[in-house]
Amino acid sequence: ISFLQKNIPKALKKKILNYSANNIGNYSYFCALLMKLKSINPNLILFHGGAYLLSHAANVAGVRNFILSHGLITKMDENFLPLGNYYVYSSDELKYLKSINNKLEVNIYPSQQIQEKSNKLICFLNEETLATQQEIEDLKVIIKYFSEMNYEILLKPHPTSDNLIADSLSLNLEVKICTEKIDAIDLIMREKPSFVACWLSTVMSEALNANIIPICLERDESPMY
Repeated sequence: ISFLQKNIPKALKKKILNYSANNIGNYSYFCALLMKLKSINPNLILFHGGAYLLSHAANVAGVRNFILSHGLITKMDENFLPLGNYYVYSSDELKYLKSINNKLEVNIYPSQQIQEKSNKLICFLNEETLATQQEIEDLKVIIKYFSEMNYEILLKPHPTSDNLIADSLSLNLEVKICTEKIDAIDLIMREKPSFVACWLSTVMSEALNANIIPICLERDESPMY
């Protein structure tokens, strides 16, 4: 098969063969497609959010590609990590990727720092199916503490949630809910809180980059992070 003769990592070839014939077909299609597109437009650039098989195909086709992370990255298979221009949210992620392959081009998304903060706590909630009861109880303790310290509390439901957690907390603890559709970082920049409470998510890095202290509610010590 012609693509197996390309100059790609042996571990990648093994994974392609082991995973299934579908991946062989996908990889071959990606290579053919990108080579064809590059022949039409030599300045072709690929942007994606973590399609690593596609990224490897782009390298074979000579197409410059940008890997734009959405959220905190998980542990990577160093044999499968493609070359490219990576964008991440934190210096820890940058150092981690560089430790795998120092030839990677890794950048941190630009951010603005908040200097004058308000006495506010924004709680970025998790999906109902992913939040444990203990984590919710921890959040209640945090909300009660900050309320006693005269902080304004704002709940921001997860975009894919049914608002069950937010509605329950709002009813029992008399706190406000942000119902508008707004990105986390935009809400942080507008409200200028001193603290945010959240699960493991992009919000933690965005808050730190904005000079805001994040409080992590995650209790799952997953080896993926």
